[in-house]
Amino acid sequence: TYANEIVRYKEKNGLENEPGLHVGSSVIYRNEVSENCQTVVIFGDSFSEYRAALLTGMMAETFREVHFLWSTSLDFDYIEQAGPDIVITEIAERFMPKVPVDNFNLKKYVHRKMFSLV
Repeated sequence: TYANEIVRYKEKNGLENEPGLHVGSSVIYRNEVSENCQTVVIFGDSFSEYRAALLTGMMAETFREVHFLWSTSLDFDYIEQAGPDIVITEIAERFMPKVPVDNFNLKKYVHRKMFSLV
């Protein structure tokens, strides 16, 4: 039901697999027929993915609403605003040396990223 500016930019320009445009990608899926009315927020990487083929897509088949944010850090303001029942963090081992930050803000990150592309 929602794709942020980075996702829309990637899809419009055929850049879905562009490495420099993964972090900050964000989508929301709604499944009105799900018997499980919970909302899930996933912070993850390419194993979760914003497209429907991996973990996010599978979760969207199960839960009423699934938010995916491509990030190794949590956005606590986003979590508070979305009010999820469940928060999942997923990160591949190769990213473990990069320590998550406590002050990640998706809106600010996307704004800076999109400003650098235009």
